[in-house]
Amino acid sequence: MDAEPLLRVGIITGKGRAFCAGADLKEWNDKNSQSSGRPAPPPSGFAGLSRRAGKKPVICAVNGLAYGGGCEIIINADIVIASRRGAKFALPEVKRGVVALAGGLTRLVRTVGKPRAMEMALTGRVVRVEEAERWGLVNEVVEDGGEADDVDVGDRREGGEAGRGGCGGDCGE
Repeated sequence: MDAEPLLRVGIITGKGRAFCAGADLKEWNDKNSQSSGRPAPPPSGFAGLSRRAGKKPVICAVNGLAYGGGCEIIINADIVIASRRGAKFALPEVKRGVVALAGGLTRLVRTVGKPRAMEMALTGRVVRVEEAERWGLVNEVVEDGGEADDVDVGDRREGGEAGRGGCGGDCGE
């Protein structure tokens, strides 16, 4: 994303009932149980976001389930806009004997606090959108068919510059 000069911001969304349900945990577990070494997450984390060094903002428009790696994607986004009816968040890896180690847990602790992060990681409990917003995991909740389905970055906020080629100040470049 950062290598593309015409791209000012990345917007990630899903289609259908899932924003992103992550990897097939059963397949991951089966594959790694036959391996002699310790399973390693991708070097840049799930979807390349967990350990990215880029400067361009990433916005997630969550219109469905964000489970596992999908939840790690939103944890590492700069702005998260979520649909009131469809958005749900979970780290279900623990239910398959897998640990969510693609790099999102550290940021999750910083975002929602250690007790809530531990609850998500150790129980796999589904967090509904209103709760996610209270915790600070979601910036804004919108009605279905609204902005989570069709994010227009340039018009999101009065005075916002990301979609118009600026950054509203020092871009750090």
